[in-house]
Amino acid sequence: MVLDELLSLLHEQTREMDEFGEKENELQRAIVAQEWERMSLLTPQLELLSTELERIDAKRHEIVTELRSARGLPPESTFAELISNAEPEQRRALTDAHRALQIAVLRVKSLTSGIDAYVRGSLKTANAVLGELFPEQKGTMYSRKGMSKPAAGHAIVLDHRL
Repeated sequence: MVLDELLSLLHEQTREMDEFGEKENELQRAIVAQEWERMSLLTPQLELLSTELERIDAKRHEIVTELRSARGLPPESTFAELISNAEPEQRRALTDAHRALQIAVLRVKSLTSGIDAYVRGSLKTANAVLGELFPEQKGTMYSRKGMSKPAAGHAIVLDHRL
C-alpha cells in the first residue's frame, strides 16, 4: 500500500537525517579544533548523505503528490489532510514518523546555523585584523570603467600548515 511505503520513507529519511546531524556535529567540532584533515574526510561523507537524503525526499514527494492527486487534494494541502482517510493506527504511525522527521530537520538546521555563525564570525574577525595590519590591501579598487579589482599588494601567508 502507498501509505506503508510513505511510512517506510519517513522512517528512512529520519534515520538519514539523524546520521547527517551526527556528521554535522563532528564537522563542527573539527572546525573549532581546526582539524583540517578530519574536515576533509567528513565533507565527502556529508555529500553522500546529502545525495541520499535528496533521493529519499524526491521519492517521498512523488508519493505525496500521487496521494494528493488520488484523493483530489490541492498541492498545498497539509500532511494531516493527506492522511485523514487512513486507519487510526496507521494515521498515528504516520503522524509520529512525520513529527520525528520534522524534529530531525530542526536539529540539523540548528547545527548548520551554528557552524555558519562560527565560520562567519571567524572570517569577519580575521578580515578586520588583516585590514588593520595591512591597510594598503583593504577593500576593492575600481578602474575608470567601473571594473573591480583587488587592491594591489603582496600575498600574505597566515599559516604554512594550511
